[in-house]
Amino acid sequence: MPNGLAYPLAVDEETGNLKIVTEADWVKSRIDSLLDTLPLENPMRPRYGTESPIFSSQFDWTTYAFSIVQKLRQEIPEAEFAATSEIADDGSAIIVIAYAYRGIPQDDFILNFLR
Repeated sequence: MPNGLAYPLAVDEETGNLKIVTEADWVKSRIDSLLDTLPLENPMRPRYGTESPIFSSQFDWTTYAFSIVQKLRQEIPEAEFAATSEIADDGSAIIVIAYAYRGIPQDDFILNFLR
């Protein structure tokens, strides 16, 4: 059974130690961590994290969504991932990351990018 520290770090009220999560919660914590970290932000793992598209003038959202899925698959091989992207009428970009753990679909991650 996979387990690890919760993200963001939290204290377990019962034990007073750092909160440990297992199974699907562990996968969700790892996804949150990867999406919230920029490359070079973690000096021990300089390639960990995802690039920020906010300051790019020319950007292919489909390619960006695919690159996120590739990173997730590399970091969390225990889960299956898929992503879709779209540009809303107001010019914002939306990426939906769908994932399943042990064949059970989990709640999607929805990333909104306003320009």
